[in-house]
This record gives sequence, structure tokens and C-alpha cells, in this order.
Amino acid sequence: MKFLLPALINEWESSCHQGQSPFFQTWAEGLQKRGKSKMSVICAVMRKLIHLSYGVLKSEKPFDPQWSKTA
Repeated sequence: MKFLLPALINEWESSCHQGQSPFFQTWAEGLQKRGKSKMSVICAVMRKLIHLSYGVLKSEKPFDPQWSKTA
């Protein structure tokens, strides 16, 4: 439940086109273009936040949004 608010904030900011996270923006827009509902996109963002949080805690390294491009 703690990840719902950040996911909703990211979705709200992307709909307002200001201050959105570029890490999630492109990915979430791709989901919407593939026909996913708004709630499905929010749930996908929550899931990604959980996985990213777990990875940061497990590896004890700070989050790097460019990691997937360099790995």
C-alpha cells in the first residue's frame, strides 16, 4: 500500500506534463499506447517500484536509472 501513493503521484504528474520521472514516463506511456488501462499502468508502476526498492536494499547500492542502458 505504501507504493500506491508514489505510483499515483507519478501518473498524476505525467498527465499534467510537469515534474514526471523520465525513468517511468517513457515506460508508462508505452504501456498506455499498448492499450493498458490507467489502473493497470498504476499497478505496473507500483510493481516496478517494489522491485527497484528490493534491488537497492539487497545490493546496498544507490538507484541508477541508467543501469539498464549500461548493463
